[in-house]
Amino acid sequence: MRNDPHAIGWTCGAPYVQDHKMFKQQLVAVPTFNQRPTYYSIVLTRIDRSEKTLADFKDGVLAYSDPRSNSGFLSPKYTLFKKNINIEKHFRLLLNAGNHEGSIEALLNNLADVAAVDEYIWLAYIKDNPETKKRLHEIERIGPYPFTPIVANKNVSQANIKKITDTLINMKNDNQGKLILKKLALDSFVKKEHEFYTPISKMLEEVNIKTGM
Repeated sequence: MRNDPHAIGWTCGAPYVQDHKMFKQQLVAVPTFNQRPTYYSIVLTRIDRSEKTLADFKDGVLAYSDPRSNSGFLSPKYTLFKKNINIEKHFRLLLNAGNHEGSIEALLNNLADVAAVDEYIWLAYIKDNPETKKRLHEIERIGPYPFTPIVANKNVSQANIKKITDTLINMKNDNQGKLILKKLALDSFVKKEHEFYTPISKMLEEVNIKTGM
């Protein structure tokens, strides 16, 4: 996204906020699911565990998708930070699982005690693997946060941005577009301004400033 002047992609809210500030990444559109342009960070553990919150897993193993993930890492980090808990010191191990599916599977394979995952990914995972609900359950729902955006490199022209935004927004009115949305388990795309992501920006600023990271 940073190096290709023509790049357009689907990213996470936290990287978008950071890359907008550093590289002038552009917001194209925001997907909606469950009739909203927001989502939650879902805190999961195995059904046989007694812990009720993320903070209860002191000295345990937290699986996360990526250090830049909003729902996978920033959200749990900020949630603990607001309780005066340092995520790096609270857990015995922070396990980088590579993606949200990897975090779920780390729990299933007893490699982690708890994980924070993207609500959209979690719902898709249990739809494809319904037996997972017999082994894992949600103990906390953190958010809501602005959903993961469609973005473009700073060099993509405003004319092309508008064309892409209009096309995405009109997908819900087009038969082929409806099929794609259904396959993606999305309702639609909507246009939002950069300020829609202010909640994530404030989280990043507060954590970065007050922890010196």
